[in-house]
Amino acid sequence: MLSSSSSSSGTNMTRLIAGGILLFIFAAYRQMRRVPSLKEKGASKTQSLKDLSSSTPRAAQAVPVEVVVEKLPDGWSAAPPIYYPPYLAAIPFLHCKSVKEGVLSEKNNFIVCDGSRLHVVQEPRGTEELVAFYTQYIQDMPILKSIGTNGAAVRPVKEVGFSCESGCFTHAVVIPEEEIVIAFGRNGPYILSFVFTKCLTSPLRAENEKDTVEKLNSGDLQMLLDACRLVPLVDGVRLPGTPVGSQRGCLRLKYQYGGHMLVFSLPSSVSVRTNEEKNKKGNKGASDALFVLEGDVLPGNKIVVGSAALDAIVKGTSIDALFPLSAPGCPPLSSLLSLDAVEESASPIADGATDHATRPREEDAMNVVFSHEYLGVSFSVNPKNGFVYEPILTEDLLLLYYPLGDEAHYAPPSGQMRNVAPPRFSVRRVTQLSPLWEKFVSTEDELKHNVLFHFTDWTKEQVPCSLCDISGFKGIQLFESKEGHSCRSYVIPRADSILVVRWETETKDWDMHLPLLQKFLDTLHLADPLA
Repeated sequence: MLSSSSSSSGTNMTRLIAGGILLFIFAAYRQMRRVPSLKEKGASKTQSLKDLSSSTPRAAQAVPVEVVVEKLPDGWSAAPPIYYPPYLAAIPFLHCKSVKEGVLSEKNNFIVCDGSRLHVVQEPRGTEELVAFYTQYIQDMPILKSIGTNGAAVRPVKEVGFSCESGCFTHAVVIPEEEIVIAFGRNGPYILSFVFTKCLTSPLRAENEKDTVEKLNSGDLQMLLDACRLVPLVDGVRLPGTPVGSQRGCLRLKYQYGGHMLVFSLPSSVSVRTNEEKNKKGNKGASDALFVLEGDVLPGNKIVVGSAALDAIVKGTSIDALFPLSAPGCPPLSSLLSLDAVEESASPIADGATDHATRPREEDAMNVVFSHEYLGVSFSVNPKNGFVYEPILTEDLLLLYYPLGDEAHYAPPSGQMRNVAPPRFSVRRVTQLSPLWEKFVSTEDELKHNVLFHFTDWTKEQVPCSLCDISGFKGIQLFESKEGHSCRSYVIPRADSILVVRWETETKDWDMHLPLLQKFLDTLHLADPLA
């Protein structure tokens, strides 16, 4: 259940290659899966390696680019996508030195699909804007940032000697001294990066190379580009293979203000924060915000909500009237923040010394709950630094919850390195069940065997397991610890799916973070999911 790729996909999914120029995604890929030779799969020696690509149509339609296997160079194959939630997916390309021997060779060529800009409304247009866009993207993207410091220039693909008939890739960066070419393209809000390594970037270089057989020539590179085509988007964001219910979760904010309880709904793309600066002693410059909305869908990425705004809302003023658009292209705030109810609540308790009503503390006045009907889950969210993500680039319906902040915002305990992975919950709904999965089990031992057989490497390791009950749903609790990470999993069988709830932390921090796990379980509620 706990694999190195999944436990460290956020902070440890990349490794340096090509002399420190590129952070390499395949480190996690190689640890996660070993591609057997055709002999091991029982296939004919003459069978084409392209069968590896054509065997997973659903997976191919869950990413924004598709590889047409018939157009690949001889001996080349595209492996199924590897997902790195919340935003990334990678399509590895494999090369076979000898079809007769059926030996696969990983060439370190891959496509990165990035969905981190799903909510960015400003679209770059024209050659200059696109060049500036990809240049900035290189500088912002962690796995490409070192290229930005290399001084390599982004240019249209035609200017570097290539083309792309489908329009998947329109711009490129060439780094001859490192034998790297990276082609860039877009499909709606998704950014595509095709990374080529060990490239023969000039005829003169090819003449001087002794091991040109191991190099990627320009002809094969062109064929690899031509084999790619864009996958049509369903609604501007989702893909044909996107799991049903993706990004259908909802944050419910309840805020007690005066004699009223205000109830709001928000998407997970917006975070609700308490005003921590206001609570700090001696911070006279802090704003009088009651709470703050954060997210890249908002003008300036932030909206401050104070007492004047809540007074107006109680009196019936619309949200859009209170917060008019301040940036072109931004959606109206009412499409993100909706008022569900204004309920009468108990009056604040009077302070006997001053005869003034005392307002509850921020943590008592505000309650944030995330719910997802398609997953059939709901739980409380930490309003100080909790993050909820609903990945689109995923094979199964999935959500991630970071109670202490995600990789970009997590502050490790004093004395720890900055690259410590933050604690994380994940909730996954598995609908493609193995034919060997037994839907009807009559005893606890049968249920344990069913889960251990499908979710652990039970032939090589003994995984502690026990029966658990969450909201009346019976399942199996597992505990695993590998490569510095520990994981507790709750596998809950349902009628036509399996719900997998996982809690992951660094092993050294397991005991310290146990209260977070208990708090999550105390507020976690399961229900039958929508179909």
